Amino acid sequence: MKIAYTGLDLPQGKIKFNDEIFVGLVKKFQPKKVSPYYFEFFPDNYELADLIMINNECLLDLLILDIEKIEGRLTRTKDPFEKEVLEKSLVQLDDQKPICDLRWDDTEQAVIKALGLLSRTPTLVYEETSADITLICRDGMKKASMMFFYTVG
Repeated sequence: MKIAYTGLDLPQGKIKFNDEIFVGLVKKFQPKKVSPYYFEFFPDNYELADLIMINNECLLDLLILDIEKIEGRLTRTKDPFEKEVLEKSLVQLDDQKPICDLRWDDTEQAVIKALGLLSRTPTLVYEETSADITLICRDGMKKASMMFFYTVG
């Protein structure tokens, strides 16, 4: 999983996820080969990210990029449905909340997806600038609706 971050004290590069379930299975079954999961952390490159982690003081920098896209599209569109979706999105962004936290039906989702909004990517906002990397990875998995399946053989 690729994670873009801003305003947080996180290591850059690939980080092995220390999953206690995985470690427990390795101890129990002692396989010849193990393949741990790695998270890749990189600063600021939101376009390539599967997940965005950002400090609340930097959140507006991310949201402004989406606000500009939506306002530009609002001036050009004639479709009333698209305008409604864009205005709903703008209210969310004005409240300083990322687009990923809104629930959309399939037709609304298509409008939002076409815009390529950065905050549509699962986004976690942190008050603190430093945290335990294992907890950060767990939070990210939950936000991105990601889970592991383990096999032993």
